[in-house]
Amino acid sequence: MTDAFREYLEDGKLDEDWLYAGLWYGSHEPEEMERIRRGMEFDNEQNALGGQLADALYRGDRRAIEASASRLEKYSGCPFAHFISYGLRPEDLRVFEMGPREIGDIYHECIMKLSQRLTAGEDSFQGLDAVPVAITDPDSRWMKITQEECREEIRRILQEETGTYREGLLSSGRNESYRTERIVDICSRVAWAMIGQVRRGRIREMYFEQPFARGAQLPPIRVTAGEHEVLIKGKIDRMDVLEMPEHEDGLETAVRIVDYKTGGDSVDVEHFRSGYKLQLMLYLKAATQKQEVKPAGVFLFKIREIDADADARTVVPGEAAAEERMEDAYKLEGIVLDDMDLIDAMDTEIGGASKVLPIKYVKKNGTYSGSSGGYLFSREEFEELSAQVDRQVDRICREICDGKIDIRPKKEKKKDMEGNYKTSCKYCSYKSICMFDTAFPGCRYERV
Repeated sequence: MTDAFREYLEDGKLDEDWLYAGLWYGSHEPEEMERIRRGMEFDNEQNALGGQLADALYRGDRRAIEASASRLEKYSGCPFAHFISYGLRPEDLRVFEMGPREIGDIYHECIMKLSQRLTAGEDSFQGLDAVPVAITDPDSRWMKITQEECREEIRRILQEETGTYREGLLSSGRNESYRTERIVDICSRVAWAMIGQVRRGRIREMYFEQPFARGAQLPPIRVTAGEHEVLIKGKIDRMDVLEMPEHEDGLETAVRIVDYKTGGDSVDVEHFRSGYKLQLMLYLKAATQKQEVKPAGVFLFKIREIDADADARTVVPGEAAAEERMEDAYKLEGIVLDDMDLIDAMDTEIGGASKVLPIKYVKKNGTYSGSSGGYLFSREEFEELSAQVDRQVDRICREICDGKIDIRPKKEKKKDMEGNYKTSCKYCSYKSICMFDTAFPGCRYERV
């Protein structure tokens, strides 16, 4: 009957039987009829909180609203999800089990701790002008560690984690012991690929989980949103300071940002331009706030099991083809600045397709071009992209301060491997709160 009445509102046609049914319900079940009426008038549109309430809700007793890059992405993905997560702040009750999310946490922690140990205590930030022993110096641990030593170091790190991670979840039975050994296999492959990438470059310093915030060596990014100020803070997974040739005005400082990912994320500049994805560009902005520091690029390093790739060839350790496939599988994805000195500092051995960067060298005319998973931008193009990201960040901060809470999830233009369009709703925990349904007025996806 509700469907029939909905159609009547749309095209003015109503079957006589449904008219009598509605009259009967109106006389005999008025409460049911009222519920149907309310449901038909429901539009699910959300009014803005207003600046005063938003300020009290998000800023609290702090001098300014403090937001992370991931929080801005949450708002861009859906303003209502941001309101629930950072305004109402419900607790997410996680089940104690080893799902993909938990295994991803373990991979990330192992790679991070190994990197810090190889850097031999140089991971505490001393300032970009400090000159410690270079990462790619022949005496550096990065350059001397063997593949077997790498695997044993990963095993030690994992053993340290198994007793404490989520109250012993990794050491609670034979299944977990098998899973732990599997994690060692995969994580050691990933780590060795990462070490190979570092060795092919010229890196002066590396910093891990480097904070940018009030009181940190790297200051927060300040955004003025009307009468309010927003401080963007966060932690950069990895920041590499490259060894650059000396110029007349001294030694140049260039940095690249590397973010470790265990999911299916990819770099799409349209996502940057629309404000849908912001982390990488904001990390780079935080690292290059000093004018004398120049950007070299932003990259994702994907932590994944290469056996699961579409290519079904069996990977046999030691085979040349297997080693080559590993290098290709773990190649950085992202944006490279089209600068010979920068590219040479990140990969000193490019002959054709780079084993480190998503670019290839074109011998015919002596230039570089982008390859799968990457973009090669001139400095002007990159500056234009950075300006567009800045405008999106300004807009998002302004809308947060104005208290906008629209139910407006994003939908990507590309389909996933299952043939579906990826949306912000896919992994959202708040579906039962927002009641998003495209049948309701006010519920529409925003295309990226």
